[in-house]
Order: sequence, then C-alpha cells, then structure tokens
Amino acid sequence: MIEALRSHASGWIAKILIGLLAISFAVWGIGDMFRPPQNNVLATVGDQEITSEGFERAFDREVRAFGERAGTNITAEQARAIGIDREVLNQMLNGAALDNQAARLDLRLADAYVARLLAENPAFHDAAGQFSPERFRQVLRASGLGEQEVIRSERDAMISNSIIDAVAADPAVPSTLTEIAWLHRNELRDARWFTLPAATVTVPEPTDAELKAYFDANQAKFTTPERRSATLIEVTPATVAAAIDVPEADVRAEYDRRRETLGQPEKRRILQIPFPDASQAQAARDRIASGTPFEDVARERGLKDSDMLLGDLAKAQVIDSAVAEAAFALPLNEVSQPVTGRLSTFLIKVAAITPGQTPTFGEARAALAGEIAMEQAREQIIDLHGRIEDARAAGKTFEELAQAVGLPLRAVGPMSRDGRDAQGLDVKDLPERETLIAAVFGSDTGVENDPVSTADDGFVWFDVREVSPAALRPFDEAKGEAIEGWKARQRRDGVLAAARALVKRLEQGARLDDLAKEAGLEVKQAQGLKRTESSESFDASAVQALFAAPPAGFAAALEPDGSGAKVIQSMPVMQPPFNAGSEDARAIDRVLAQRLTGDLSTLYLQGLQQQYGVKLNEDLWRKLAGER
Repeated sequence: MIEALRSHASGWIAKILIGLLAISFAVWGIGDMFRPPQNNVLATVGDQEITSEGFERAFDREVRAFGERAGTNITAEQARAIGIDREVLNQMLNGAALDNQAARLDLRLADAYVARLLAENPAFHDAAGQFSPERFRQVLRASGLGEQEVIRSERDAMISNSIIDAVAADPAVPSTLTEIAWLHRNELRDARWFTLPAATVTVPEPTDAELKAYFDANQAKFTTPERRSATLIEVTPATVAAAIDVPEADVRAEYDRRRETLGQPEKRRILQIPFPDASQAQAARDRIASGTPFEDVARERGLKDSDMLLGDLAKAQVIDSAVAEAAFALPLNEVSQPVTGRLSTFLIKVAAITPGQTPTFGEARAALAGEIAMEQAREQIIDLHGRIEDARAAGKTFEELAQAVGLPLRAVGPMSRDGRDAQGLDVKDLPERETLIAAVFGSDTGVENDPVSTADDGFVWFDVREVSPAALRPFDEAKGEAIEGWKARQRRDGVLAAARALVKRLEQGARLDDLAKEAGLEVKQAQGLKRTESSESFDASAVQALFAAPPAGFAAALEPDGSGAKVIQSMPVMQPPFNAGSEDARAIDRVLAQRLTGDLSTLYLQGLQQQYGVKLNEDLWRKLAGER
C-alpha cells in the first residue's frame, strides 16, 4: 500500500492546481439531492463539508493555473463563462466523496511521511540536490498555499488516487474493440488527383457594396491591434549578477580549487580483449610479446573491431576502475599484463592518447567570475524580493523601487498581444515571454501588479505605462487590401466550386485522366495513405476528403493557401492483417485503456456521490457563481 501511495508523490503542485483528479467529470447528476445547508457551507457530501472559502481559494488557483496554461490572464467572470467554477465544484464534490470512502475504509497516511516525500521532491532541491526550505517557501508563496495546507492536500490526493487506482487502474480492453480501432486507424488508400489552379478563375472587380460588405465582415483583418508599453525591473540571476564585482582573490581561489576539472582531461583510445581467466589471458599476452598482433588475437576470439574498442575515454569515464588504472598507466601501443576487472579478465592496449588541456587563469577568469557572480546573485534574489515588496508597501514609485535595489528600469513596447512591435517584428529578450505579455495585457495603467516568476528562480516586476486600444482602420485607407482580400476569397470559392463540379462529372462516369487532359493538367498519385498521415503534396485537408469519400469514390479539397483545389479519386488497397501483438496494436490498446479508466472513474465517483448523498446550498452557489 505504501509503495502504491509513494508512486503518486510527484507532481503535487499540478494536482493541487488542476484538482484532485486529472480526469474529465461528467454532468453532476445530483439535482434531486440538493438541500440547502446553513452558514458558509456551500455543499456537503456525507460527513464532508465544502465551505465557500475553500471553494473560492480552489477557484482562484484554478483560474491562475488556466491563465498560465493558456498564456493569458482571464478574469473571474470569463472563467465562469467557460465553466471553470462548475468544474472546480465538481472536483471538490468528487474529492469529498472520496474522503468519505477513505474514512469508511480507514485509510490513513501520516503527515510526517507526506512531509518526507515532499522533501524528496526535486522541485524543492537546491543546486546541490538537497532539500531547500527557502525554495520550498518560495514555491508556496507563488502558489498561495500554506505548509499545512500543502501536506493535507497532498495526503488527501495520494489516498484518493489509491482508491481510484484500485477501482479503475489497468482495465482489460476487449480485443474486438482494439481491432476495430486498429482497422480504422490503419486503413490504407491510394489516391490519384490533379489540382485546379485558382489563378484560372476569372474574378471581376468588386462593386462598392460588395467591397464594403467584405470590409465590414472581416474587420479583424483591417484593425490595428491593441499595443501596450511597460517598464520592467528584472530581478533575475543574470541581471543581478551583472552588478556584482567579484574580487580577484575569489576568482583565483576558485581557479585553484577547480584547476583539474576546468579544462579537457586526457583521453585514451582503449582496446580490450576479455578472457575467462588469468591463465588464458597470460598465454595470449605471451603470444603478443612474441610478435602476434593484438588485433589478431582478438579476431581469433571472435571479436570484431567494434567489439574490441572500449572507446575514446577520460579516466573518469571508464566504469571499471581496474581497467581505468591499467589503461592510463600504459605507454602508447603497449599491451598490459592481465587485468582482473569486474566482469572478466582483460588484456588492454592504448591505441591513441589525446593530451589533456588546462586553461590558464587568464583564459578561465571571465567564465569563473561569471559563475561566482551568478551563484551570489541567486542567493541575493530572495533578499531583493523582500526589499522591493517593502518599498512597494511604503508607497514608493516604480522608479524608486528600482533605485532601492540598484537595478535599471527597462522599457518595452509598444507591443501587441503577440509580442510584436509596430513594424511587426518580435520584441526581443522578454523574460518569461508569454507569461509576461499575458500579465501586461491583463493589467492596466496605474495598477500595482504581482511580479512574474521566472524559470531561473527570479522575478520581474512590471508597470503598464501606456495602452493604445485596437482601432479599425478607415475604409478608404484599407481599400486596396480589401480589394485583394475580396478577390482572393472569390478565387478560392470559385476554384472549389469548379472542382466539385468535376467531381460530379466523375460520379456520372467521366474518367479522371480525361478531365485532367481537358484542363491541361498532370495527374499525380500517392500510395498507402492513412487517415493520420499527410505530406507536403497531399495535405491534411486532402487526406480528410479522401477518407470521407467512398473507398472507390471521388472528392474535392481546397489547398491550404487557397491557391487551388484538388480533384481526387480514391483507390482502396488490401488492408494488412490485424496483429494483436504488434506495437501499434498495443499502443491503441493503451489509449483505449486510459479512456476506459476515465469512464470507470467517472461512474465510480458518481456512484459515491449517490451513496453518501450531496446537498448544495443553492442560494450561496448562485452568489458565488456571480448570479444576483
């Protein structure tokens, strides 16, 4: 049981943020059991209560997590509009049902054990691979969680997952279902086609009414995007290290300490012949000493050149220490005495020696100083974070925040939501690019913002300085582009209509080669196409059209760029026999098993809710859901 729980100890932050279970839950199915509890209790499942405060914390975490996954900030109202509040409530109801079941089964897990597992999580380790309390607290601050809350949530999630695994893990997939899925995925078709060019479609000049209608229907194409400017304070290892002057004595001491590992160590090309015992190795060594080439002895023992070569290795790279000592004591091209290694007895020969190289202090100084500065910078970041937050609490301006820590301000923008400037070029070197841009566009001028955490354990504070709203360009200004867009649309629609007309002729008995000849076009072909495969010449839309047609039918497909349309003839081919033991079949079986696991989990959780009973405070829920 303990080992089963241990397997769920990793990825705890994801579990807490996304929910107790990473599965898709069905509709609640509990409407007939709603009863309004009192006070701040939003819902009860059996003996377990869900408070409004607990729901709001979970909802806020999920909104933040959704924003991070999507690369953009969303408001609570937007989150409710896409159903995140209902998803969170559903997760909490399922979690409460599992807590009831865990209590009934008397499943327990000590907080000390969970804490030890958390301490073993690499997410909380320092550069030396040891648990770092400060790193742990930093992650907690970023996630808005308390230490006891983390231990409790992780413990509950581990127990809940063990219950679900006992019910739904590794379900048996019916072989017939696997075969049907395999046959669908691996159906093969050959295709013959020709492509009608869109350029052959005659398009008249648009009338003013047609052009204005196109402009009005496609305003996004003619709208200058919203752009924003911001000022940054980057407290990252790189920016902090740039302001650190490492004393020469410290660099010299680091050079002396690491002199042996700074450069390239000596490497040797090591050849070896294994023997079952020392006596046979000695006999072969005597023959080599009498003039028999080392390589001939190896071949007599059935070794190829690749079998004989251990590699071009530094001493530390040789796994067998006895072999390493012997090889690096040998002169070039000499053969060792028998060496008793871990797995066998060897004769060893060194075929080449690449001398090691140690850089001078002058050559290594800049890199060493940079490494020392980066390490000191990482140690200073938490202190700088506190100083900036203290200055913010004291009402300091953004400029004064930068002065408080001795770091420069950086101005970025104006930039659009996709990180491009007014010329359409990417704004370079933005820290945590997608997250920062999303945060800038999720804020406004005059708003005090939380810093953005960086992957290297730094922080970026930002201040939105200017917002230029999106603006529709005047019709007269965009008229030339509108004409080109309208004509391109007409050519695309026209060539697709022409291709469909030819498909009708084919269905009435015409031959593909004859229609291609009429149009002066070349018939091409592709063999062995699958539903899941495409190529540059036969793209995904053409594949979709091919398999939507009958096995010996016809189809039309527009080129992705609208430059033409394919007229396609489908040619069925003999299918390979189903092999249940093939890797492809096993992969399909694994996917189906995962889906069955999700379905079984959903049914089980719904059954638990019905067994223990669910009561929802509907008035409080409407209030939390934004209904007034």
